[in-house]
Amino acid sequence: MVEGVASFYSSLSLTPKGRNTIRLCGNIVDRFSRLDSVQAAFVAELGIKMGQASHDRVFQLGQTPCTDLCDQADAAIIDDKAVIAPATGSASSS
Repeated sequence: MVEGVASFYSSLSLTPKGRNTIRLCGNIVDRFSRLDSVQAAFVAELGIKMGQASHDRVFQLGQTPCTDLCDQADAAIIDDKAVIAPATGSASSS
């Protein structure tokens, strides 16, 4: 029972998480945007796969069904703060 609940909610985990969480939205709007390239950039930079924490447990990379930022696709939630990547490729925080 506990395992079912823990695996359903993204805020719960059965394995240790990183101190800093990075969540990318996997909904249809982001999939039509640059989700694949944004995800690949995080994976390459951190050296971990989606759903994993870095070896030093500093970062946790994951996906969420909604960030509430569909109108600003290519957004991520980093430590509960929205980070939006403008079309220019540079990032800004809100």
